[in-house]
Order: sequence, then C-alpha cells, then structure tokens
Amino acid sequence: MRKIPLILQILMGFVLGTLGGLFLSEWGSPQLKENITGIVSPFGNVLVAMLKMVVFPMILFSLIHGAASLPLRKSGKVGGLVMVWYFATSLFATLFGVALASFLNPSIEAGATITTGAADAQAFIDASTAGATSFATFIVDIFQNPFAALAQGKFLAIVVFAIAFGLAARCLIDEASSVSTTVQKLIDAVDAVQRIMFRLTEWVIRYFPFGVFALCLVNFTQNGVLLFGPYLRIILSVVTGVLLMIFVIYPLALFCFCRENPFRILYRIRMAMLTAFVTRSSAATLPLSFKAMDGLRVNKALSSFSLPMGATINMDGVCIHLPVCA
Repeated sequence: MRKIPLILQILMGFVLGTLGGLFLSEWGSPQLKENITGIVSPFGNVLVAMLKMVVFPMILFSLIHGAASLPLRKSGKVGGLVMVWYFATSLFATLFGVALASFLNPSIEAGATITTGAADAQAFIDASTAGATSFATFIVDIFQNPFAALAQGKFLAIVVFAIAFGLAARCLIDEASSVSTTVQKLIDAVDAVQRIMFRLTEWVIRYFPFGVFALCLVNFTQNGVLLFGPYLRIILSVVTGVLLMIFVIYPLALFCFCRENPFRILYRIRMAMLTAFVTRSSAATLPLSFKAMDGLRVNKALSSFSLPMGATINMDGVCIHLPVCA
C-alpha cells in the first residue's frame, strides 16, 4: 500500500465506501444494513476519536510555544492582525453567502414534507431571550481550570489559558533573571512535545483510508439517496459557495496579499481539506493543518497562534451554509 500515494488511498476509501453504502441502502435488507453498520461504524468513529485525541494536547502546547516565542510587542501586533483578518474573512463569507442564497434561491422540492423543526425553533427563541445570561456564562467559561477544559474539550478556555501561560513565560524570559534560563528550557521542552504530537499525527494519518471508507459506508447505508433527495438544491448551493471560496476567493487573497502561487499552496494543504470534508470537524482537522503549515515553512510562532484560534472562531463555510439554509 505504501507504493500508492496516501491521497489516492483516501479517495479510494471514499469512493468505495460511498458506492458500497448506496448499494446497501437500495438493495440491502434492514437486518443486513443494521449488521454491517454495527460492525463498520466503530472503524470510522475511531478515526475521529484519534484525531481528537491528539488535537487538544497539540492546541495547548502549540499555543504556549507560539505565545512564548514572539516578543511581547510583536505578539500583540500579530494577534491583532490575525483577529482582524478572521473578522474580515468571516464578514465577507457571510455577505457572499447571503448574495449566493439570494441569487440561487434554493428551496425544498415540491412534495417534501418537513416533520421536524418546531422544537428547534422554540429552543432558538428561548436561547435568544436568555442572551444576556448566555453571554455572561460564556465570559466566565473561558476562564476556568485548564485541566477541566482539556478533559471537556472546551476550545476557548484552552486557548485563553495557553496564550496567557505563554505570555507569562515570555515575560520571565525577557526579564533575563536567574529563572529565565529555566523557563526557556521549559519552552524548549514544550516545542519537543509539539514535535512528538506531529509524529503521532503521522501515524494516525496512515489509518485514514480505512476510517474514511467506514465513515462513508455507514453514512450512505443509513441515508442512501436521501442525501441527494429533496434537499439537493440546498446542498448544491452550499457546495457551490464553498468551492467558489476555496478555488476563487482564497486564491485571489493569497495572490494579492502573499504574492504566492495559490494553487501550489492549495496542493500542499490538500490533506487538511480532505480531512475537513470527511470528518466535518475543524478541531479534528487541526493536526493536519499544523503539518501542512510546517511543510509550507510558515513561521511556527504564527501558525501555533493562528490555527487553533481559527478552528475556534473562523468558520467561513458556516457563514455560507447558514444564509443558504435560512
């Protein structure tokens, strides 16, 4: 198998899983479908579980190393620019999604019956009326026990603690006191742990073809052609918007701001994009994102700060998805 490029292995797993799932969905008996999904589903779930296993330690140590590696003045400037960039891209994606939805005007096909949604609508109304309380809870939740945040997978709390820890370490290093050498050794150890996590991620990647096959087989066995049924126009509208962002908007931004060949960069991050597509999780994709930035020789201090933050607050695909569905 090592003679076959990994990206082709993953695509083979995707195609075979999709075709097998569609076949079982259409011609398999209910008992057969239940038996096969019961056997195969753990192999898909374990892929997502392994990615999440490595992602939280990677976020913690990457952010600590990134915050501690930059001088304090520079870290503030970089952090501000990253936040402005994320806000700008999210705003643009939202406006783009609204324009796309207005132009394509996706709708449910005639004859399709919506039997759910009332409870969700009421829950949304209840949540909206409790906005002040929710915001106060949100502020409190981002400052909490870091070990509890790691155990519960609370991204923002991990991000806040890691940045604060890294900045405190940087202050001690810049003071050039007796403890600064010890703190620098600690940061070097954090960098070593980060590299260990990268190696562990490489091992997880080898399992990708099997995990992708299992995820696709189970998903299409359970849903079949319903995935392309009454919601086809909505699906096509969202996919069209996402593809336009990836292959038109982002390349233009890369060329204008970085003066780089955008398609060379898209090729180098193909594994991360494919992982995001299969797992539907920004968090699960982070290990591959870090690896891609390492291959592109992006400043590690910058990527260590921006990638975990981006996976938490910068989701342009959602900004397209929500207006289309609305």
